[in-house]
Amino acid sequence: MSPYVDGVSEEVYAGVIAEWANKNPSFLVSILNRQNPSMRQSVLSSLDFGLGATNSHQRQKFENFLQRLSSDNPTLRDWHRRNRVYPKVNTKLSTKSILMWL
Repeated sequence: MSPYVDGVSEEVYAGVIAEWANKNPSFLVSILNRQNPSMRQSVLSSLDFGLGATNSHQRQKFENFLQRLSSDNPTLRDWHRRNRVYPKVNTKLSTKSILMWL
């Protein structure tokens, strides 16, 4: 992935890698495990973007696959350490915080 890719190209790349990751998760992980950490993080960052929001079907499917991996798996470890594109959403909102939004 070139550092000079524009936003549209990055979006297309992220979508393609997310679709491919859900069709071939074990193959993707086996390739990523052999890469250096910076390359792995770069791909995982694009994948994170391509998988969409935290509750998307694609993200849930991929993360379910990751849960079956050994905790010392480099790709799993880097997935948990990545800079999240979509931060975790806190679904337990207090009445006070809801009223602040209104």
